[in-house]
Amino acid sequence: MKRLAETRVGRALRRTPVVVWVLLVPSWVTALIMDRDEFATDHLLYYHIPDLTEAPLRILPNLFVTPLVNTQVDQVILITILIGTFGVLVERRLGALAALAIFWGTSAAAALGAGVLLHLLYPLFPDVHTFGEGGWYRVFNGASAGGFGLMAAYAALSPRPWLWIGLFALWEPTFWLLVTNDYTFAFHFIAFTTGFVGVRLYQRRQRRSAPAGST
Repeated sequence: MKRLAETRVGRALRRTPVVVWVLLVPSWVTALIMDRDEFATDHLLYYHIPDLTEAPLRILPNLFVTPLVNTQVDQVILITILIGTFGVLVERRLGALAALAIFWGTSAAAALGAGVLLHLLYPLFPDVHTFGEGGWYRVFNGASAGGFGLMAAYAALSPRPWLWIGLFALWEPTFWLLVTNDYTFAFHFIAFTTGFVGVRLYQRRQRRSAPAGST
């Protein structure tokens, strides 16, 4: 009986999606052991937007490591919902490597795109909280951008993409208005757009390269 239970547990663990092991487990571990300090601009594990021009080599590790660094339980709960649903669904449709590539690709696109955009906006609106204290002077971390990238990828694969686009369009401004009021929305929007457009372009290329008459 004990051996049967161990076999079932082993099979369940082997069937666990790769995105859970690679993305969610580190996210929960860091959320439980790391203290939150959104102004720790010298911390190597956090992404500080001014580093994009002041210390560009410093951000290279951030593009790979920082998405797995979470410092709040409520933050990681959102990430768990996004990756546990859309990440798993994308992995089932496209495979584990594709799902991980979408996660890190959209995370990197969000970091670089939002960084460049803030370099343009902050000098114009230095007194606006979202761009100043909520963007230029703080640090960013976590997997939410990549999570929304996976949500967008699933939207692109879905026969009803506007359902998921509408959900994101409702969620993001509401969350910004009621909770954050900071620059995080730019990361989410860029990641979502990149994930959706990227997967749609991939699908179009796949259809063009498919043999004539194939389904």
